[in-house]
Amino acid sequence: MNYSVSGANTSPVCPSLFYTIKVPEDTTVDSTVFPLTCDDTDNGVDGSLTYVISSGNDARKFNLLLTGTTANIKTAGKFDYDDINSRTSFTLEIFVIDGGTPPLKVTVTLDITLTPVNEFDPQFSSLPPSLVVSEDTAVGTMILDTKPYDQDLDAQRKNQKTKVTLTSSTSQGVFYIDEMTGRIYLRHRLDYETVPLHALIIRVVDEDQPPQRSAIFNLNITVHNVNEHPPVCEKI
Repeated sequence: MNYSVSGANTSPVCPSLFYTIKVPEDTTVDSTVFPLTCDDTDNGVDGSLTYVISSGNDARKFNLLLTGTTANIKTAGKFDYDDINSRTSFTLEIFVIDGGTPPLKVTVTLDITLTPVNEFDPQFSSLPPSLVVSEDTAVGTMILDTKPYDQDLDAQRKNQKTKVTLTSSTSQGVFYIDEMTGRIYLRHRLDYETVPLHALIIRVVDEDQPPQRSAIFNLNITVHNVNEHPPVCEKI
């Protein structure tokens, strides 16, 4: 009488059961974010492995493609870290199941976090190309609030900070700009008769991680003439 003796089915073995993965928000669709390769010492069908994303993929941002013995976790959708309503973290659970009877499995957890990318140039929400200011405007008056902003969000999901500078002016020192708020103030008295037009070049730069992004804008300030001097009559 012949007997066939088979070994006991053993569980799949993976290098680790937990991984932390960082994915830049501009990662393109169908990119591999993590290759997972596990092993099973059983022979034949018992040692064959199946990989399944069991949970955490309700947003359908990932899929799994088996290449040889490696399960490649790939992106299936676009990410947008700068959308305050979008998710920036995902926890995927991967079942690794062998072909034994009954099948044995292990669970691998992938903790995936989106990282922000500096994608947008900073802008001004209130910067017209030209402005008219009366020549009798008092020194120290705020003549314009440019309202700088950056669409990129930082690690706290807040808009990136910006820095504003006055890089050039046809009349140096007449105007002052608060680099944090972007508000422009009159530093010295205007005089229509001397300089009727001031051409300013304003630069805004974000305070994101390098490489930083910046933008340059032109502002022409026209001085409005005020009737300041009474007529003078000469003696006849």
